[in-house]
Amino acid sequence: MKKKITALCLFFVIILSESMLNAQYLHIEKKNPLIEEIVNRVSYEKMVEMHDMICSFETRHTFSDTVSDTRGTGAARRWMYNTLKDFSRESGGRLRVYMDTFDQPLTGRLARAKEKFGVEKWRMVNVVAVLPGKTDDLRFIVNGHYDTRTDSGLDEVNTNPGANDDATGVIASMELARVLSNYEFEHTLMFVAFDSEENGLLGANHMAETAVNEKWEIGGVLGDDMIGNIAGGNGITDDSGVRVFSQGPEDSKSRHLARYISYTGEPYVPSLEIKHIFRLDRFGRGGDHSAFVRRGFAGVRFTELNEHFGHQHGLNNDTIEFMSREYMFRVTKMQAAVMSSLGMAPKPVEMQRPFRDRSDYSTVIRWKHDTLENDISGFKIFIRETDNGYWQESVDAGKVEKKMIRTRRGENEMYEFKLYYRSVDDYIFGVAAYDNDGNVSLISTYDPPVRNR
Repeated sequence: MKKKITALCLFFVIILSESMLNAQYLHIEKKNPLIEEIVNRVSYEKMVEMHDMICSFETRHTFSDTVSDTRGTGAARRWMYNTLKDFSRESGGRLRVYMDTFDQPLTGRLARAKEKFGVEKWRMVNVVAVLPGKTDDLRFIVNGHYDTRTDSGLDEVNTNPGANDDATGVIASMELARVLSNYEFEHTLMFVAFDSEENGLLGANHMAETAVNEKWEIGGVLGDDMIGNIAGGNGITDDSGVRVFSQGPEDSKSRHLARYISYTGEPYVPSLEIKHIFRLDRFGRGGDHSAFVRRGFAGVRFTELNEHFGHQHGLNNDTIEFMSREYMFRVTKMQAAVMSSLGMAPKPVEMQRPFRDRSDYSTVIRWKHDTLENDISGFKIFIRETDNGYWQESVDAGKVEKKMIRTRRGENEMYEFKLYYRSVDDYIFGVAAYDNDGNVSLISTYDPPVRNR
């Protein structure tokens, strides 16, 4: 683990380190040997090989050369597509690889491009690999964006290889596609390289809108954007953790996804700690996951602890020499654990309104779940105080039996578990299902309806 700190920054680093160490996150009690195997198959050498290649195209600007085989966005996306097709063949054809192509009107902030290039629309391309689920089409997406930029949003000629922003996210997604395509998962996993993030999340917006129109069931989006820098412009060099941004409120689907990343990811890569940032993205900025969050899907962003603005959006300033590929490798290993856990685990439960037992000040937890009972080994109850952002305790409820329960809306078949001497007024409760291999689903809470009185 590398930490080099200037004297002027020592005080702030001590505060940062203490805040990270004091955050006590719950973790899975036992690691899954199969997930350990998957994590160990992530290859540093393969990632370096692919990272060298994607950086060799010099620029991947949205409006750069689409004809050349050695330079520009066209060469880059054809290389990504062909590489993913190779991974599919190596896995027995299990990956479905395609180019998600669409024509983007040059309006709004792209009006200057319309003037410069003399066209009304521009052809844009997301590069996608899909690993179909064994039992359903609940989807989990991991992505980066492959376009780059210089200081000017319309400089399609000059070189800036985007080694960190965001070749790192693309290579992480591609390596995960290579490794995970050798395994079967209950749910569908998608690996995406988005186009034109730098021009307003255009590729991500297109796919998110497709997801809405086609009614995709998306369980979560993991966005990788700049996961390769450990030397910040603030003078701090730190590779001990990674920031995960998640939009509120405190029990939003995105916030639950972020907590799940700590719960399942940290045990497999203990040298890397999650630094939770409870906001959509960096202040006043946005990444591809935002396009999905704004349409009601769960999404988070992975980003290095300390950014260096001098190595972003300039002339040939975002290059391999300024980043740590070993750090990119470790972040990818953690995401291999998280994506595998999401892919293997049961679907989330549907939490019902908790019931207050006035006789002994206990709380009765209720939930629904549509997975076949023989695929579920049990349920866990998660507990935290209302002023705490992280789960503090978990209770193994075991194999709870369904029963018919009368509510105000009639009789319903659901699960029920009583937490003694825990008042619903003082705690937030969550429920997750786990299977016979111990894989735990995303945690669900009850979101009370807003009443206007």
